Amino acid sequence: MNKILSIHLGHDGALTYVENNEIIFHTSIDRYLRLKHTYFFSLELLEIISNLDFDTLIITNLSHINIGVEIFSGLSVDYAPLRNKLSKVNIIFNGDKNHHYTHVACLKTMTENLEQAVVIDGSGSLHENILIHHTNSPFPSKGELWEQESFFLIENNSIIHKIIEEKNIGKAYEKRAQKIFGPGQKESKLMSLYQYGDFNIKYYNTDELIDENKNPYRIYNEVTFKDKEIFDMAYTTQKITEDLVIDFFKKTSSSKIGYTGGVAQNVILNAKLKNKYKNLIIDPMCGDMGISLGSANIATNFKLKRKTIYLGIPQKLDLTNCPFSNDIVSYTEVVKILNNDPVGIFQSRSEQGQRGLGNRSLLMNADHKNCREKINKIKKREWFRPFALSILEEDVEEYFENAFPSPYMMYIFKLKLKYRNKLKDGVAIDYTSRIQTVNKKDNFHFYNLLKEFREIYNIPYLLNTSLNMPGHVLVEKLEDLYKMMYETDLKYAYLPEKQILIKK
Repeated sequence: MNKILSIHLGHDGALTYVENNEIIFHTSIDRYLRLKHTYFFSLELLEIISNLDFDTLIITNLSHINIGVEIFSGLSVDYAPLRNKLSKVNIIFNGDKNHHYTHVACLKTMTENLEQAVVIDGSGSLHENILIHHTNSPFPSKGELWEQESFFLIENNSIIHKIIEEKNIGKAYEKRAQKIFGPGQKESKLMSLYQYGDFNIKYYNTDELIDENKNPYRIYNEVTFKDKEIFDMAYTTQKITEDLVIDFFKKTSSSKIGYTGGVAQNVILNAKLKNKYKNLIIDPMCGDMGISLGSANIATNFKLKRKTIYLGIPQKLDLTNCPFSNDIVSYTEVVKILNNDPVGIFQSRSEQGQRGLGNRSLLMNADHKNCREKINKIKKREWFRPFALSILEEDVEEYFENAFPSPYMMYIFKLKLKYRNKLKDGVAIDYTSRIQTVNKKDNFHFYNLLKEFREIYNIPYLLNTSLNMPGHVLVEKLEDLYKMMYETDLKYAYLPEKQILIKK
């Protein structure tokens, strides 16, 4: 298998293209259809697939979600170029009977320096003949043998699945978020809201979360500063989740531990784990968008190496049809705009995962007195959700306590006391911030932009939030960027590879 196309057709669908054991690109399917968390293909993505040269197609889905495979099978019949392509390749239907195993295979592309791995998410796959540990937990089991919390040993090219537990950690967090905010994936909102509450023992019992009939949705606008019940519910859910995950990690016995699965997106918990396990590696593609990459890695006998997070399909950056004015500019000119106004930064290859990391980011001077107000005219983010920061890697220890390189925004750090009167935006009410550290090797242009900002204003950081409209996926193509500029208050976008500023 020299050329592999791997497609995940569950929620957070993605596809990975590999040639001769090298990752050519990896992208989330929803970036092209423009619908969050989907696995439906746009016509453009079908055309891209049909024009690829591959001899093997791997199709993966969650064992309890088959509709994606059915839709793709229908497309392969109806869309002639794809039908012709698939008639000539070897098709492997994974079926994802070991969802967590594939998560670990994705994690393994980041590093060979792993001996053990932990996977925690909502639910993976049904399992048989695996040692199931039923434990006392405030999150009750549904009585089915589903992967929820797993522990693995990693020996050379072997991933050995040792233990599954059924504490429902991820599922209960998801259900509690939905109880507060309504349907959909709202876990990040709960994670932001928790800091306003206190522990309340009555929210420790979460039996009602597993039973949909006992879990009526609230109306979002009920969440106000006066709703202490909601704040305490959020805080208690976060606290129990932390306790249970930390307890599960006691099964590990190595200093070389990896962590993945949907719950690994909880940056507050991640910081506490990292404090205890100094060599911990967390996959920035820990959600199901990494499953296609994991499947491809398995097919190559674990030969794939992920050298970057900027894996999106390369864009040509052709501004011929740009509807706005655009000019060649210097870093200095862009920095002077950033000092007072938001600027979108757009580079050829998008970062993969949940967060904008300097190729699809919305940036501004975090010390500006009206920074949050100006950013929120574009993002419309709720009052309780803090924004993140990107900071030069060499400066992070000066500003944040117990800091270390964090290139993927997978951890929070606490701002040092001497800077708390200066930096207001980009930090939560407890002075913690979700941080991306930036170095020249990982992102040359973003690093240079931050460095120029530091040289002019003596500030080594910028507020950084993902470049997308409220409720939408990150922009992927220039056309998506233009649409965002048309429909929001975003006036400036910067293409550093061409040193071009687009201005509305």
